[in-house]
Amino acid sequence: MRIRLFCLVLVLMLMLPMVVGCKGSPKELTVDATYQIVYDERNVYASAAANLLCGALRKVLGERLDVVPANQFDPEEGGNAIYVGDTVHVTELPAIGENGFLVSLIKGGIVIRGADPMALYLAVETITAHWGVVEGYGTANEEGLPISKQICQRLNNLEIGRNEMLSVMSQNVRCADDGGKNDIDDRRPRLEQLIADYSPDLLGTQEVTKRWMGIFEESFGEEYGMIGCSRDGVTASSGEWNTILYKKERFDLIQSGTFWLTDTPDQPSMTEDALCRRICTWAILRDKLTDREVMFCNTHLDHSNDTVRDAQAKILMDFIDDYVAQYPVFLTGDFNTTYGKAPYLTVTKTLVDSHKQAEVDISEVKGTFHDYGKPGNEIDFCFYTGLKADPVAYRILSDDYDGFVSDHYGVISYFRYK
Repeated sequence: MRIRLFCLVLVLMLMLPMVVGCKGSPKELTVDATYQIVYDERNVYASAAANLLCGALRKVLGERLDVVPANQFDPEEGGNAIYVGDTVHVTELPAIGENGFLVSLIKGGIVIRGADPMALYLAVETITAHWGVVEGYGTANEEGLPISKQICQRLNNLEIGRNEMLSVMSQNVRCADDGGKNDIDDRRPRLEQLIADYSPDLLGTQEVTKRWMGIFEESFGEEYGMIGCSRDGVTASSGEWNTILYKKERFDLIQSGTFWLTDTPDQPSMTEDALCRRICTWAILRDKLTDREVMFCNTHLDHSNDTVRDAQAKILMDFIDDYVAQYPVFLTGDFNTTYGKAPYLTVTKTLVDSHKQAEVDISEVKGTFHDYGKPGNEIDFCFYTGLKADPVAYRILSDDYDGFVSDHYGVISYFRYK
C-alpha cells in the first residue's frame, strides 16, 4: 500500500509542470525581470508575438525578459513565465472569448492564447499597447508590473481588429503537366489543401488554363466567386487566365474586367518583342465586414526581358493610378522580375511591396520560383497602397504537401485597413 501511494505521489509530481491550470490561480501577480516569455514553437506567429511582447515589456520594466520556445522551458527550473500560445505546460483554461483571444492568470504566471495564429499575434499586439501604458491596465512600480484578474478581464474585452484584417494571396498554378508526380492531377489536391489551410480572402492566380478553370469550379466554386477571361480573348477557351477568386461570404462584386498590357488594352494584343499576350484582371469589391470598397488586380508579366516587362508594367500602372486615391488597391502576380529591376521600380512608384513592409515575415525560404525544388528568385509579389492599408504579416508558402503545389511558391499577405 505504501509503495502504491509513493508511486502515485511520484507520478503526480512528475506531471505537475505539464498541468499548470486555472485551479488555485492567483488574483494578482507582478511581472518582473525574473519572468520568461515562453512561446508555442508549433505556432508560426507565436515567436513573433513573444518578441513583440518582450520589446514592449522592456520599455515598461527597463529590463529585457528572456524569450524561449516551450520545448526548451522547464517550469521547475525556469520559474514564472508568460506563456504565448497553446504551450504544453498549460491546461484547464477557460474558453477563448468572442474577441478571439484569452489572457488568464495561472499559478505559474500568465497565459495568452489566440483562436488562431493571427488572432494570437493581434491579441499580443493589442495587449502590449495597454500593459503599463494605458490607465487601468497596470502601472509599473519598483517591484515590476502588477497584473490582476480585473486587468485580465479588461484586456479580454478589447477588440483586436480581426474585422479590419484582409488576407491577399498569389499563386502561379503552373499550366502544364510536368511529370515526376508534378502533373496537374498530382498537384491538384496539394493546391486544394493549400487553399484550405490558408483560406485567403482574395486570391490571384496565374497560368490558369481551361482545365484549371474546371478544377477551380469543382474545388472552390462553393466558397469563392471567380473573375477573369483568357488572354486569347473574352470568349476564348485557349490560352491562360489570371483568375481572381474572392470569398463570396465576405465580398460583393461591384465591377470587374480584364485588359491587355499593350497600347490597345481593350482587345487581345501583344507587346512588341513579348513572347505571349499578357493581361491584368481586376475587380472592385465591397467588404461586407467593414462596408469598405477595395480594388484587387492580378497580372502576369512576360518571360522575355525586363524591357518588355517594364513596358507592360507602365500600362498596368497607368490603369491603377486612376484608382489609388479612391480605393485600397492590392496587386498580385507573377512579375518574372526581381526586386530593384525596372518593372519592380515602375510598380513601386505608386504601390508598396508587402514583403518589405510587413511587421512579421514568417517565410522559411527566400525565393518564390523554384522549378520544383531548385534555389530560385523572388518574382511573385503582392503590392498595396500604403495610404490605405498596412501589412501585418507575410509568408512565402513553401509548405510541404508531400510534393509541390506548383513550380512557384505562393505568397500571402495579411493587411489591416487604415
